[in-house]
This record gives sequence, structure tokens and C-alpha cells, in this order.
Amino acid sequence: MKRCVIHIGMSQTSSTTIQATFRGRLNNSKWKFPVFASGVSHNRALSVILLDDYCPPTAWHKKIGTDQNTLQNLKKELTEKLLIEMDTDSENFLISAEWLNLEYMGLSQIRYLRDLIVRYADNILVVGYIRSPKSYMESSFQQQVKTKKAQFDLHSLYPRYRQRLEKFDEVFGKENVLFWKFDPSNLLNSCVIQDFCSRLNINFPLIPSKNLMKIYRAKPLCFCMHIESIDQVPLPERKKVSKIIY
Repeated sequence: MKRCVIHIGMSQTSSTTIQATFRGRLNNSKWKFPVFASGVSHNRALSVILLDDYCPPTAWHKKIGTDQNTLQNLKKELTEKLLIEMDTDSENFLISAEWLNLEYMGLSQIRYLRDLIVRYADNILVVGYIRSPKSYMESSFQQQVKTKKAQFDLHSLYPRYRQRLEKFDEVFGKENVLFWKFDPSNLLNSCVIQDFCSRLNINFPLIPSKNLMKIYRAKPLCFCMHIESIDQVPLPERKKVSKIIY
């Protein structure tokens, strides 16, 4: 029996680290992390695959062109790629996209994703890390400052858990949805990758470097990479790392 695990974030819980770590590295008889074209994350792919009249275009949609023909052709291409990636001998495949918990992703989009997945998976498990309201708001504001989009609006920073998460209970059933409290100090070996793998029984042998473990504990960056060398860090993260290490 095949199983699909859908990791939905939330935002501000090192989802990008999880995605960057597994992309191109998690591919064996036990686990498969689907890979789209270069530069196309699960977030971006699913934002097109699940696009409909009720889902507003994102900045990435605008970048690639929002005319109907362009999006429909890309939607067909990415859907076919996802189905090909899932049609493998791996016992489990992992989808990771924190955009799925955004409020504009409604029941119709989540049901559509479920209907695609059940073609190849007998079981679907939805998982996600969740920060406390205070921790989430602090991390979100830090992210806004870092990207020069900061607005001191506490209402906009509140995570609105129900609007973001209740849809997964409704579509997949509460018994198939697991949420874990995100607290860096309580993660296995203070590493989100080791913690994630432990919870899902993923055998992923790479060990984080000491330098990156130090960075993971530092605020506001708070991330670690499950790697042995900084050369394996994707370029955007490597630039952040360099500012602190060197």
C-alpha cells in the first residue's frame, strides 16, 4: 500500500529548510520527494495545479504570465509531472507546500489535490508544525523586516488557525491530520530535519554541520540544513549563512 504525506507548513516553521533538504535527495524505495522543473518548488507547482477562478494569482503567476492559455498549459504540464513522480515504486511520497494552508486555498482546491493523489496513494496523511500565536507573530514580523515589507499591524500578523487548518480536517478526516507544536528548543537534537524524519520514520542519514547547527539556534534566522558541507546549501541560504559565519 502506498501512502502520501502532505506537509503543509505552517509558515515560519522551517518549511523551506525541509523542502530544500529533501529536494533531489529523498528518492528511494521507501520515500520519494517529487521534483518538478528547476526552480519550481512544490509551492509554486501546486499554486498553478490548484488554480481556479476563486484562487487569486500570486506574484509567481504574474511573473510567468497570467493569461489564461499560459496558465492552463502550465497547469497541464505540472499536473502530468506530479502524476509521473507519484507513479513510482516508492512506498511513501512526500509533498511539502506551506502555501496550502493559506486562506485563499479553499476546500475546492484541497479536494482537487486529494482526488489527484488518491489515483496513486491508498492513504493520505496531512502533517504540519504550528507555532504558538506569539511565536508566529514574532517570526512573521522578523520575516517582514528582513524582506523590507514590515508593517506594524498586529491583526494581520495573527495566524488565524481555524481558517487555515480546518479545511484539512474536513477533506481528509481528523484522524488523518497531525499537527506538532513548533518550538526550536524541543526539536530532536535542535534540528527540524532530524525531528521531521523521526516523526515520520524517514531514514535520511546526512548529519547537520556544527556551524549550521549554531545558526539554527540563532535568531532571527532559526534554520538548520541536514547536510555535511556548506557547499550543499542552496545559494540563497548560503548567502544568509555567510553573513553570520564569516
